[in-house]
Amino acid sequence: MGINPIYLVIMALAVGSFAFGMIFNLRRGDKYLRWMQDGMPKVAERTTLRWLGSTVAELTLIKTRKPFRQLAILLVFEPRDLFPMWGWLYLFGRRDTLILRGQLQSPVRFDLELADPRFWTGRQVIRDLTRRGWEGRDYNGLTLLAPKGLLDLAQQEVERLSAPCAALASHYGRFGLRRQNSQFEFHLPLPDRQSDSAQFFEAFKLLSHVALRETDEQ
Repeated sequence: MGINPIYLVIMALAVGSFAFGMIFNLRRGDKYLRWMQDGMPKVAERTTLRWLGSTVAELTLIKTRKPFRQLAILLVFEPRDLFPMWGWLYLFGRRDTLILRGQLQSPVRFDLELADPRFWTGRQVIRDLTRRGWEGRDYNGLTLLAPKGLLDLAQQEVERLSAPCAALASHYGRFGLRRQNSQFEFHLPLPDRQSDSAQFFEAFKLLSHVALRETDEQ
């Protein structure tokens, strides 16, 4: 008894969609990695790269420059190699995302989170911090969160940081600061590759200096 042709078609489509999605993500990642080459010397002397499957390219930056103690850059892609999951997550807003994550050399003053509830990682952090008892309020179309009793101070800090945030990205999904280990996180849609990556990383470095109130030291 032979194999039903319908099963063969389904298997061929599954294998084909997996290969297409994987190749698409790897090529897209390679283009962005080449785009970042001119800008990364602004923040570190060298980097190491590893792929986590075909959906995440993780860059660990070595010998980071001031004001960074540690810095990682993640290119997070839609799971195009898993077609059913890709379609499901796409409906819930999953998009290709650039994540800047690390620690600063000096302490930050406040725990805060500014998140876009329409952005997939923004929704997640809003849900998680609300469960932990953080307070939140609307702020220019985003959601500002801070530990209980510190929301007004957090808003003052966000207002101080609004200009350098806007210089880095006109739209972002998440910007977070934590006093513990002076951690920071910035999530945004993948930048336009026609833009200047050196200017992008210079703006990122400026934002980090301003967060530490070190605008005179760059």
